[in-house]
Amino acid sequence: MKSTILRGGASLLERSDNMSLTGIAESSHKLRGQLKGLEKLRGYSAYEIAVMNGFDGTEEEWLESLRGDDGYEIAVQGGYTGTEKEFLADLANFDNLAQSAVQSASSASQNAVEAKNAKDSIQSALDNLPAGSTVVINDLTTGGATAALSAEMGKVLAHRPNRNLFINWCFVNPVNQRGVTSSATKGEFTVDRWRNNGSGVITFANGYASLAAGGNLQQPFEASAKTAISGMQLTFSVLMDTGLVSGTLVYSGTGVEFFKDGNLRMVISGPGHPYIEAYSAINIIAVKLEYGNTQTLAHWDGSKWVLNEMPNFADELHKCQRYFQLFSDASARPTSLVDYRPNMMKDPTTGTIDIGGVTYYYADANL
Repeated sequence: MKSTILRGGASLLERSDNMSLTGIAESSHKLRGQLKGLEKLRGYSAYEIAVMNGFDGTEEEWLESLRGDDGYEIAVQGGYTGTEKEFLADLANFDNLAQSAVQSASSASQNAVEAKNAKDSIQSALDNLPAGSTVVINDLTTGGATAALSAEMGKVLAHRPNRNLFINWCFVNPVNQRGVTSSATKGEFTVDRWRNNGSGVITFANGYASLAAGGNLQQPFEASAKTAISGMQLTFSVLMDTGLVSGTLVYSGTGVEFFKDGNLRMVISGPGHPYIEAYSAINIIAVKLEYGNTQTLAHWDGSKWVLNEMPNFADELHKCQRYFQLFSDASARPTSLVDYRPNMMKDPTTGTIDIGGVTYYYADANL
């Protein structure tokens, strides 16, 4: 009978029932040699190599030596004083800041590209201007009191002009509750909020307030308005069919002259009432009194003056009705100041007025 002896899954020895003891010993010696050869093929473990290179300790100690400090422990060694939870939160915040910095850098880079493209576009436009073209740049800080805005600057400012301190300031389509077409009497009111303050005739037609020589068009200001503008830098402008004139100064609260030439002068009187006085016939389109040292009434578009804005008629009418209101019937006119809408500046005088052959009932609270 023949049998097989297995060691480690390998067939090592075969024998028969009549095998001698000498054969068995030889086979055992051969087996030990084969096992030593397999052990040499296995190679050294990492721990064994460490021992051969001087490590003095058990395998467990060697494994522990491989672990090292975590991030929090390193931070504490470097001076960090917070808890581990705070440390983790700080790491998260740092990550967010890093991402934000990357996004900001990306945005800045994009803005720089856009700025360069804009610069290149402007340069290209300048390079392609027709021969002999002139580029005008208006420096508003040194241009002088009468310097006009360039057309391009005007296009920008047209959307955000300064507030006009005058009421009913444009004579293209003024509020005219009294129906006045001309005035030759000093002291009488003409179109709403404007009073004839001189000896010359004033007419309103064809989109102009036309002043003959000696004509004086005044807008009385309330005392509160005079107080508000005292000590302020003001600019007074008049747009006429012949051009635009403007003057600027710090209003001291006394009578001051903003502008004067051979045709007109612009003044705020001692009591605080602005007016335009004509030395020769002039046709006024619009006027403006504003805060600041730059006029924003109109701009030059290369061939003509253009208003930066047109007044809203309903808004101007509402302002004018603080001083004058018109009614179709006496019964419609309130009998008490508190009942007027909008509220009037003071308790009004009342009466009747004929406009185009029709009788109207008024309430007058002008200064």
